[in-house]
Amino acid sequence: MMPHMSLLLQVGLIRPLHFVLAVNVFTACLGLHWYRLAALARPLYRYLQLLPLLQCITYYTTKPRPNPQNVDLLNAISQCTATDNSITTCYPTNETVVVQDSAVQRQDTQSIYLVWNPRVPLLTLADELEVSLYRDDSSSEQPVYSWTLNAANPTRGDAGVFTVPVDDVLTRLNNSWTGTNIITPMYFTVASSTSGGGKNAIRQATFQLVQTGPIPLPNVPAVAHSSALASESQMAPNPVKAIATGPNLPSPSSSTDGTVGHTRASPGTIAGVVVGVAAALVIVVLATWLLARRNSSQARSRGSKVFLRLKRDEETGSAGSCGDEEVAVQGTQ
Repeated sequence: MMPHMSLLLQVGLIRPLHFVLAVNVFTACLGLHWYRLAALARPLYRYLQLLPLLQCITYYTTKPRPNPQNVDLLNAISQCTATDNSITTCYPTNETVVVQDSAVQRQDTQSIYLVWNPRVPLLTLADELEVSLYRDDSSSEQPVYSWTLNAANPTRGDAGVFTVPVDDVLTRLNNSWTGTNIITPMYFTVASSTSGGGKNAIRQATFQLVQTGPIPLPNVPAVAHSSALASESQMAPNPVKAIATGPNLPSPSSSTDGTVGHTRASPGTIAGVVVGVAAALVIVVLATWLLARRNSSQARSRGSKVFLRLKRDEETGSAGSCGDEEVAVQGTQ
């Protein structure tokens, strides 16, 4: 096996090597000397040796960064799974900031999460939970959103998790977008529906909701618009997206708003294409240069042969002409 062949196989360079082999056969048919081409292609071979290092650099520079909000969320789930009944909710906290369109900040979360402790006595025997969302900068006691979760409180010690889309909350807030960020302090309340609901609601930590742009319009076909509005007016709002335990939550690098992520080409594929194109250009240039050099040397060789032949003909032709003149002079006499 050639030197470093195993390394080249590991980094996926077998296709560029097949291309080089094909060019080798092509140059052999043209009568070019392979050892000259190999000597000129030695820098390309050195580049192929450094390719694994370049792939590592590309991978670590383009690796997605973990979403800070998702990291805090996973920590909160672990905390609520292991804590006692003195803590009602573990997320959001007073330091939590939820940003609309947070993909600009290299974040993936487009939902507001609520993580509660299922061992709280008020929630232990609950068949249904009542969750409400309030804005903290208003004197109104009416919630921005209120839900009754049609699910039993987790009984295996797992943390309870509830989500609501950010844009749904911003729609209810109905803030006038003026081109600058709008920060709204908000908080959740949690209560058991069997214990009087809102009368026994427990206020949780205040977090910040940041609106960074206008609220996108719903993607509803024009034909179905009227029927959608009619069904929406008849049904109570229920933007609950998931009531799940920790293991069912998406990882920090995955999307939590249900949207499909963009497919990205792997660094190895991009590097392979770049190497293949570079190898093709280098080999074509070298083959063209060697072919031109070969034709030039052949032309010089043919020219030298013609020059020697002409010189020899001149020498023999001049001697013969002198003899012919002597014969011609004798004949006339």
